[in-house]
Amino acid sequence: MEPSVSVLAVVASFGIGFGISAPNLVPALWVTELFGHKSSATVLGYVMAAVMVGNAAAMPFATLLYERSGSYTSTLLIHTVLLAAIIVINLMVFQKKAKAKGE
Repeated sequence: MEPSVSVLAVVASFGIGFGISAPNLVPALWVTELFGHKSSATVLGYVMAAVMVGNAAAMPFATLLYERSGSYTSTLLIHTVLLAAIIVINLMVFQKKAKAKGE
């Protein structure tokens, strides 16, 4: 294999490895920060429970929105607004948690 191809293969391997692990790592850090547990099994359990609850709630909600509005555009707009609200709530919870730790 040429040196440039082998370097590209190594870089691609690291990129793919990081790409696979990053979506799993970030929610685990969020759950650790929110609930204060350091055990990976506990964190993974919380993350999986949150994902399952989100999937169970979002799919029927998205279907209902599509049936009511008749287009994916309005459904996407409503989901975007709700996602922004959830992000703001998360930030508020993190700030409260940080203030509680600092006091």
